[in-house]
Amino acid sequence: MNTNTTNVNPVDTSAGFWMEDILELQQWLKQREQELSEREERLNTKVKWLDEREEKLLMLQKELIEEQKKLRDQQDALDSLNEKLTDKDERQRNRDEFLQHWKKRLEAQEVQLEQHNDQLHAHQKTLEQWQKELEEFEAKKYSENLRGLKVFDFSIDELQDLMLTIEEASKRVHEALERREAEEAVAKAKNDYCCPIGFELMKDPVVAADGHTYERVKIQDWFASCQLAGSTFKSPKTNLELDHLMLIPNHALKSVIQDAVDNTVASMRSRERAVPPPAEVDDSIGVVRSC
Repeated sequence: MNTNTTNVNPVDTSAGFWMEDILELQQWLKQREQELSEREERLNTKVKWLDEREEKLLMLQKELIEEQKKLRDQQDALDSLNEKLTDKDERQRNRDEFLQHWKKRLEAQEVQLEQHNDQLHAHQKTLEQWQKELEEFEAKKYSENLRGLKVFDFSIDELQDLMLTIEEASKRVHEALERREAEEAVAKAKNDYCCPIGFELMKDPVVAADGHTYERVKIQDWFASCQLAGSTFKSPKTNLELDHLMLIPNHALKSVIQDAVDNTVASMRSRERAVPPPAEVDDSIGVVRSC
């Protein structure tokens, strides 16, 4: 009996011990589970708070982007205004430089024109002298019935060269007069080919800012007169202020005018060829010769 009692008591004590441990372990697990639940709840609360904060940050970022866009628009408007002001100043400087340039160029052209006029007068006098000498030579030649002999110590080659020179000069003068007559005829027939300022046939037509075509020299003189008068640059046709002083060559009209003048010259020459030259009687040799 004693032996059995001794054997049973240790087993019962060990079982009770394990039951207490299990109960403590269960209680500990419940506490841990409760702590985990509380931690999870705190984490969920923190996540929710972070989500709300992220939404607020996104809203702030969106507002910041809109503000930056507004600032960029304002900056672009300011840059555009500054650019317009700069362009206006630059256009004024360019206009002044342009006028100074053309003023100097006009003065140079006036000097060249005077030189050309002097040269033209000298050429005309030379041509008149040659024509007079030619007439005197022809009179002596036919009156004395000279055939290949020397006259006034000139050789035949020298006389031929003189004749060729005089004929070439006469031909150039005749062509210049002929073309001048053709230009006057075209100007009378076609008013659109004439400059609205000088009312002369345009040789170098250019288009101004008002859309009208002028002779380059005439419109430049107009700009120079406006500059000297201290007034704004206005259109000679509309009297409205011009946006700029740029001149664009009107190549199409220039080609049309040149073709019209060339056709008029050709028509005049064809009429001249159709009329036979008058006959002249050389009294010295008694023959009839044509001019």
